[in-house]
Amino acid sequence: MCEMNNRTFSFIYGCALHDAILQKAFLGKKDWIATVTSAQEPIKDYINSVLLGNFKEIGAKELHDNVFLQTAKDVCDLINKNRPDNKVDIFSFGNAQKLINIVVKHVYAHTYSLNVLAYADIREHFRFCHCPMDSIMLSHVWKMYKKEFGAEERMRELGADFLKSWGSEDFDLIENERIQPQRYIRYQNAIEKLKDPDIFPIEYDYI
Repeated sequence: MCEMNNRTFSFIYGCALHDAILQKAFLGKKDWIATVTSAQEPIKDYINSVLLGNFKEIGAKELHDNVFLQTAKDVCDLINKNRPDNKVDIFSFGNAQKLINIVVKHVYAHTYSLNVLAYADIREHFRFCHCPMDSIMLSHVWKMYKKEFGAEERMRELGADFLKSWGSEDFDLIENERIQPQRYIRYQNAIEKLKDPDIFPIEYDYI
């Protein structure tokens, strides 16, 4: 599959950005965020890497997650660097993961317009893409984890902070190095345990 068409990507990015900052996910005025067009570039590079099959091999999960983390860092840096002087809101990891993952979700749906044989091949490219984290999915995972594994296991593996606002979720810091938040990692691990083996994390969100 060729790289993402620029106009198609810009449309998808706009839809995903709306989801990433809606309601309480990003407080205060937010019109200025859409004007930071440079923030599209890291996500476009990530999406093109997915479409080109850079992460489809079984051993490529660590590579994918490292690229995903760097993309989230770059997006946050670009948006926050261009924040107007009178704005105090920070574009967080929670906002970035939602933006990136919803772009993936729309692009994945776009592949259904291909013929069946082409789709079967392209589907593998999305193997390691993450399931978007939002309030609906957090609540679903919280509920299903108790049903499947019990309340004690849920508290031990997911943690008491599991249902807090995803928009406020920011990077964890280890010696000034920003890494993926532990709650986000716990969420993705929970998706892996709850989903059927032949389903990818991004597909679990649809299901």
